[in-house]
Amino acid sequence: MWLADGVGIFFKTHDVEIIRRRDVIPGRLLMVDCFYKGDKYRIVNVYTSPTRTQKMQLFKRMKELLSVGYNLILCGDFNTVTEENDRCSSVSFKLTREGKLLKETCHDTITSTSSSLLPPSQPLVSFSLLPSLTHRAELVSPLSCRPFL
Repeated sequence: MWLADGVGIFFKTHDVEIIRRRDVIPGRLLMVDCFYKGDKYRIVNVYTSPTRTQKMQLFKRMKELLSVGYNLILCGDFNTVTEENDRCSSVSFKLTREGKLLKETCHDTITSTSSSLLPPSQPLVSFSLLPSLTHRAELVSPLSCRPFL
């Protein structure tokens, strides 16, 4: 188990060999490089701040971590809407700068690292409907099609 103040990464198995762990932004952005069954992974767990300035700083730092030449798992609570139609509300909504940056970061990561590795039909971003009725990006796994645990 590796913890930063507000984020953690737990492994159900002892078959994981931790190579490197970094609290990039303590409590908000945690990165672990590891081997699992002979394959190398980078796991990035995110918990964004509600403050726009801090959220933008986190997304910029996160973008630096996603350029790897091996399996990547990005997960966490982004607290950010990336599509205007992802909000269930009668009030009109305009996509924010941080929403655009997160969407661009995920798109750039996917297209730069996985275009030749996955079939075009492979879903790369998973969304879940949370009780707040807001869709949030939950997982980006552009290089790994295998179950992790």
